[in-house]
Amino acid sequence: MKQFFKKILLFVPFCFALYLIGIVVWGEFIPSRYINNLRYKIGSIGQMQLRLQEAKRIKNVDILFIGSSTAYRGFDTRIFKKYGINSFNLGSSAQTPIQTLYLLKRYLMEINPKLLVIDANPLMLSIDGTESALDIISNDSFNKGMVDMALSINSLKVYHTLLYAWYASAFGKDKLPIDTVRNGDKYINGGFVEHELAFFKHINYEKQEWECRKIQLRAFDKMIEYLNTIGVKYIIVQTPITPKLYASFANNSFINSFLEKRGSYYNFNQLLTLNDSLHFLDANHLNQQGVEIYNNMLAEILLKDNLF
Repeated sequence: MKQFFKKILLFVPFCFALYLIGIVVWGEFIPSRYINNLRYKIGSIGQMQLRLQEAKRIKNVDILFIGSSTAYRGFDTRIFKKYGINSFNLGSSAQTPIQTLYLLKRYLMEINPKLLVIDANPLMLSIDGTESALDIISNDSFNKGMVDMALSINSLKVYHTLLYAWYASAFGKDKLPIDTVRNGDKYINGGFVEHELAFFKHINYEKQEWECRKIQLRAFDKMIEYLNTIGVKYIIVQTPITPKLYASFANNSFINSFLEKRGSYYNFNQLLTLNDSLHFLDANHLNQQGVEIYNNMLAEILLKDNLF
C-alpha cells in the first residue's frame, strides 16, 4: 500500500509537468483563433502593458483614476493638468471590482495619490471578470496577486493563461515592444487612451435592468474596506454612457443607492446633459468632445469641494 501511494505522489508532479508543457506548446504554436481556453495577449485592447509599465514609475500624484474602459477612455490626464492637477489613469478593459482590488493592492501605495477616483461602471458589476483578468495577467509581471485573482474567478481559461504567463515571465517573453498607436487608439502618457474622433449613431433600447453579480458586489465592498483600512481618501463616480442607454435601465436607483452608501458619489449621467450623437464614440464611451466636457466639470468639482 505504501508503495502504491508513493507511486501516486510521484505521478502527480509528473502529470502537472506534462500538463504545463502542453499549455506552453499550445500557447506557442497553435494559432489563437483555435484556442478557446488560453488567451495570453500582450498589448491587447486598452494598451494595458504600456499603462502598467508607466504605473511602476509614477509616484505621489494628486489623483489616481481607476475603473474599466470608461475610465481609461474617460479621464484625460492632460485636461486635469491644465487645472494644476497631476493625475494617473489605471483603468483597464472590462475591469470589475475583483481586478480593481488586485490593482490597488499592487500599485496604490507606490503611486500614493491624494485622492482615488473610482469609476463605478454598473456593467462591470454584472460580468464575471474573466476578460479583465486575462488582460491583466497578459500585461503585468507575474506575481502572487494574480493567483489570488484567478482563484476568485475560478475559470479554466484564466488558469491556463496564468500558467502560460508564468512560463512567459520565466523566459522573458512578457516584454515585447508595443506601439503607442493602434486601431484608432493612441496611448497618452498618464494612462489615457484617446480614440480618433468618431460619432455614435444613436439607437433606441428596450427596457432592461442591471443584473449585478453577488461576487462583484462583495468584491466592491472588499475594495472599500481595504481603502478605509489603509486610510486612502476616495470618491466614486459614474462616467456617462449615452442618455438613451442609461434611461433604458429600470433599476438605476438600485445602483445609485448601493454606491451612495459606500462613499461620496457623483453620477455624471445625472449631472451632465450630453448628446448621444455628438459626445459619444459608441453607446458606452465618450468621444474626445464628450471627454473634455466631462473632465472639465469633474476638475471644477474637485477643486471647488477641496477633494484632494
